[in-house]
Amino acid sequence: MNPLKMIQLGLLVLAIAGAFYGKHLYDKNQELKAENLLLETQIGINEKNVELLTQLLNTERRNAEAKITALSELASEVPDVVYSQELPPSIQGVLDRFHSAIGLGN
Repeated sequence: MNPLKMIQLGLLVLAIAGAFYGKHLYDKNQELKAENLLLETQIGINEKNVELLTQLLNTERRNAEAKITALSELASEVPDVVYSQELPPSIQGVLDRFHSAIGLGN
């Protein structure tokens, strides 16, 4: 075979291989762009979730403080004799269930 034909054939094979490699790089670039967009979207969602969680925790803290304040005020307003008096079991059961439901516990 003619050396010039061999060089032309080699260049043609090289050009085809280069085109396939370029297509592969383009596809990989598109895939990485899509993944990057997804990650940026997730970051935005996570940032909003952290803000909401922080607000909820602050609200929960304020509620806990208000609960403690209300219980302290109640304890100071009710005479010790009445405050320490035991309730009938039926009434105590209702109060215990109520306290459990609102998270005060026993």
